[in-house]
Amino acid sequence: MLELILLTTALAGIISMFLAGTLIYTEWFKKASIVFVAFAAGVLLGAVFLDILPEMIAEGTTDFVYVLAGIAVFYVLEQLLLWHHHRYGLHDRHPYVYLIMLGDSIHNFVDGAAIAVSFLISVPLGIVTTIAVFFHEIPQEIGDFAVLMSAGFSKTKAMLWNGMSAIVALIGALGAWSLSALVAEFSITLLAFAAGNFIYIAAADLIPITHKEKFDLRAVVEMIALFAGIGVIATVSFLIG
Repeated sequence: MLELILLTTALAGIISMFLAGTLIYTEWFKKASIVFVAFAAGVLLGAVFLDILPEMIAEGTTDFVYVLAGIAVFYVLEQLLLWHHHRYGLHDRHPYVYLIMLGDSIHNFVDGAAIAVSFLISVPLGIVTTIAVFFHEIPQEIGDFAVLMSAGFSKTKAMLWNGMSAIVALIGALGAWSLSALVAEFSITLLAFAAGNFIYIAAADLIPITHKEKFDLRAVVEMIALFAGIGVIATVSFLIG
């Protein structure tokens, strides 16, 4: 099982990183990027509400305080990053870049841990969680590339920095697997925390990007994309559940 956990975690991180590094330069993706963001938000919400939370309930857990903790922790983390950004300003980019990568590393650590504990609970849940991580990593990696390159990093150096951050996901997966072997309740607790993380990313980071001042055809397409993301998770859950 450990080999499967590490393989899926590595593939989700590596493929999403290289896709992000490629897509950021394509004109069609620049035009359709918000549609993909809406799709990724749908995938995350679908994974949480159609798979992760029902699985927690099936395991006998009705205390969702750790879901709330996951939301709160990442809210505080982003507030600290924004505070530092506004305090030091754009003229001092490198300290902000390092904080961005620190925040990204924490996200990746939780993603890797979430994949690990999901597979330990059930293989279908592990597959769904991996899909959710993969799709939300792409817009996140694209954002990281944009920040790094605006700070003067070359494409190769930006790729290396993102690669180092992605390695943290493997550490998270290995750590979660090790702790779950020692503490039986750890898997469900961490899964709840990861669910809060997914909800926060979808509701606070991704969905607001799709908001528009006027309701037009693009807004309709983005709404369809969000529901399509939910539909993908529902379909995968049906096929492998």
